[in-house]
Amino acid sequence: MQRFTLVVVAFAVFALAAASYAAKAHADAPEVDPADDVEAAQAGPTFRLEPPPPPEQRASLFGGELHVQVVLPLADALCPGGHNCLLNGGFGIGGTIERRWSFGGALLLGYDLALLDAGGIYEVSTLQTVRVGVKWVVPLDRRLKPYLEIAIGALVFGDTFGLATAGGALQLGLGGELELSERLALTGGLVFRGFTTGAFISTTDSVPRGRDPGTSLALLVQVGILFMDDPVP
Repeated sequence: MQRFTLVVVAFAVFALAAASYAAKAHADAPEVDPADDVEAAQAGPTFRLEPPPPPEQRASLFGGELHVQVVLPLADALCPGGHNCLLNGGFGIGGTIERRWSFGGALLLGYDLALLDAGGIYEVSTLQTVRVGVKWVVPLDRRLKPYLEIAIGALVFGDTFGLATAGGALQLGLGGELELSERLALTGGLVFRGFTTGAFISTTDSVPRGRDPGTSLALLVQVGILFMDDPVP
């Protein structure tokens, strides 16, 4: 449990650091006189928090998101009747890179790590997922924009980063992006993830798991910070 506690503390530090960074950047953003815009343009690109341009004026770009999650299992296919379950509540962390076009569509590549209470069977259940998907950010002319994403992936599951079994996942995400500037946004939403794994035996209690066909389902409550790079030529 010591390693699990350390990971939880690390997640909390990450969330606080991300929130502090955004708040500090917003507080430190200077009020710019219109006459200074000419000098800023001549001096080269600078970063400051300012209203993003309308969707129709945006170019395609690359982005990277870091997020933390609260994982709430809804159905556990690895929990035979009368035995302790391996997929209980926990925390997650992950990241996504994306190629986004001006109309709001994007291609995604991401990785998620979930650390879950294993009911005393494992020190901590670790579920690692690599996923690819598509995303659509509704191109509204305002800072807060809703999005919809769908992704498929491959996963490995085990005790404290070990490998007990592998499988596949399908997820649907709904949420929003709060744009602080053209290059920085806060994100939040809900992710519904279903996944299946192969059969295995949990060595601590020698219980066969995953033999009956079934799908595990989890709800992920997710918040993050999105960094957007220069427009793609």
